[in-house]
Amino acid sequence: MLSSLRTFFFTSLALFLLSSTSTIACGQFLRPSVTLSSAQVEEIHTLATRVSHHLGDVDCKTNSCLVLVNNFSDSTGATSPLGIQLADELSIQLGKAATDIRVVNRDNLLQFIARERIPTHFLAEHNAARWLAMQMSANAVVVGEIGKEGTALHLTIRFLDARKLEKQSDDLAKREEKTREDANLDGLDTSPALAPLELLGESGKYPYGIEISDPKLEFYRVGQNGVTVPGCRRRDDPEVTNEARLAHASGSLVVEALITTDGRVTEPRIVRGLPFGLNDSALAVLKKWRCGPVLKEGVPVTGLVPIEMTFYLF
Repeated sequence: MLSSLRTFFFTSLALFLLSSTSTIACGQFLRPSVTLSSAQVEEIHTLATRVSHHLGDVDCKTNSCLVLVNNFSDSTGATSPLGIQLADELSIQLGKAATDIRVVNRDNLLQFIARERIPTHFLAEHNAARWLAMQMSANAVVVGEIGKEGTALHLTIRFLDARKLEKQSDDLAKREEKTREDANLDGLDTSPALAPLELLGESGKYPYGIEISDPKLEFYRVGQNGVTVPGCRRRDDPEVTNEARLAHASGSLVVEALITTDGRVTEPRIVRGLPFGLNDSALAVLKKWRCGPVLKEGVPVTGLVPIEMTFYLF
């Protein structure tokens, strides 16, 4: 059983059609408009003070401790506009409650997640939160879960050591539970603000807000208007990062890339990503691919091709 858990399977990379009506739902990269009362802000400040008392539990030394507050999620792992707002507020209050630590600017976190296009449910898992903290150069991370308790919104907070990823164990669960803090927020109008977000930021047009190197380049979407889907003769597998192995990460990422008339894969962009450095691994290996040709009416053209890569870890 243990040996099978260490086995990594990478499925064959498949070219597939991604229509303009993709099921990837893009949430607006905006703060919600829920107004917190002074009593609710005070409750969050009290919660932040209690959280700061766990610095020693995560070996986060004062004056050298950088803390990230991750987006709060629900029991399914999905975040929401309110989950983002409450994490923002706790981050502010944590900075006020513990003046001997530094708190990561959460705008940097949201911009990173939007750029990497990682679905939010992948980031609620504790090792994913630790990985996010590492990307922000933080050595501790606060994670939170939102739930309803009667008419109140219930927050469950944990303070995690983010210096390394850790395999799940009974000892780890006990250490994480030791840092748990809870709070109830009464009187919040949560119905619209709790709608789940799959991705942060807007997709925009290819290549997702980043200009291609030649803005005058003419290209065609494969599988549409008579443009053929190419085959790829050389398809190296992407490297599996140590972080992904340790976290037993599984899931699919989607890349869109241009295939030139001579079969090179260029201008790759992440459409739907994964954590643990797998995006970078996917982008790096695509530079080695040779595909094509993409044909329109029998003539080679530059084609825009979506590529799905699926990782399984058993």
